[in-house]
Amino acid sequence: MTPEGVKSEYRLNPFTAQFCSSKTEAAYQSFIAEGDHNNNLRVLLIALPIFPCYALMDYIFLGDASGAVALRLAATVFSFAMLYGVSRDHLKRYHQVFTLAILVALGLTVNAINYLYADLSHAYYVGLIQGCVFACFLLRISFFKTMFAQASYLAVFAPAVFMKTGESAAGLQSAVLLTMVVVCGIGNYILQRFRRYDFQKVLIIEEQNRQLSGLLATAEKDNERKIAALNMLVHFIKTPLHQISGFSEILVRSAEEAQSTDMTENAAYIRNATANLTQSVNSLLAYHRLDEASAHPSLETVSLDQAIDDFREQLGAELKVDGRVEDGLTAQADPEVLRAAMLSLAAYYNDEDVGASRLTVNASAEEEATVIVLRDDGRVLSGKQFEELTLPLTKIDAYLGQIGEQMEMDMRTFARAVEIMNGEIAHEALADGNRITVTIPTTPAGAMLRSA
Repeated sequence: MTPEGVKSEYRLNPFTAQFCSSKTEAAYQSFIAEGDHNNNLRVLLIALPIFPCYALMDYIFLGDASGAVALRLAATVFSFAMLYGVSRDHLKRYHQVFTLAILVALGLTVNAINYLYADLSHAYYVGLIQGCVFACFLLRISFFKTMFAQASYLAVFAPAVFMKTGESAAGLQSAVLLTMVVVCGIGNYILQRFRRYDFQKVLIIEEQNRQLSGLLATAEKDNERKIAALNMLVHFIKTPLHQISGFSEILVRSAEEAQSTDMTENAAYIRNATANLTQSVNSLLAYHRLDEASAHPSLETVSLDQAIDDFREQLGAELKVDGRVEDGLTAQADPEVLRAAMLSLAAYYNDEDVGASRLTVNASAEEEATVIVLRDDGRVLSGKQFEELTLPLTKIDAYLGQIGEQMEMDMRTFARAVEIMNGEIAHEALADGNRITVTIPTTPAGAMLRSA
């Protein structure tokens, strides 16, 4: 059955078993040409030497077998001459014509022996039935050439046997041969259609791949445009923000000197709002720049113990840090992504709202991975709260439902960076804090396993 939804040029003619579109049929013939040529060459090389071996039957069943043997040998020589044409590279495009010539020659030979030397009791018409099966199911030629070969068998056999003997035996054998021609023809017709169905699938898959490639290219361009737009936005926003922040600081000092409480509060509000806006813009830009790294991954072996040391240096002086980090720890990561991860994690723990005064960092190597365990004494996060903190922006359902002056992006950016490195994050709520376990692959094999 023809696959649903195929284009009109992919549809098959119900009478010819060929594509309705001549362009598609030409593409199909080009697609199968090499395979069909090789198949016919192999099959004929095996089958043709068998044909002269039937001369032994001629000697056994025929009184005067010399003529029959001579015809077989002549047909064999002609067939091998045609086979030589099939085997030549510069003639391979005509392999169906050469193959058809061999089929017709062998059929005419069997019919000639049947008419000149054999009786119907010898049942030589079985050789023609074998020829029908051989042409329809072993060789690869077009449906019309196959039917032409079979029709030539029947067209010569029927008149020959009716001239040779009575109508009863001749009619029976002709009817049997006709039945085989029809059955084999139907089988070949179905086979031709099924082979084209397979080619239909190839065409549809190629078209879908082209569409997917186009969609992927469009998505990559959209991502590049998004990053470019964000960079431009930051470029044009940062300078005014710095100016507003600077002037608001001047206003705060002036209001304090003038001892104007209302003016001080208003100026401080402007200053804080500007600082929050600047932080939000920088956080969003840092998060979305990770998408660019995700689209063009550049994994390499980097020093993880050095990255953890840099992370410790970024932490505020009021946060006490201890723990043990093994020497020589590595990770499979883009250096910029790893750096963004550590900066985001440090920003998270430097936030006063986290409320952490002590942080324990332990890191050790395991099989194809490095495991980092962070133990803090900050606000206890439930599983749902931690999930909300690390949920990718693309999966947030209600952006306007966020509470606070700015969206919490530090842990979200850290989680996104770990995801790009094919790592994993696990959280456990404790009685007096949290335990966060980060697993990052240390080998290419481990990275591939986790990404799968």
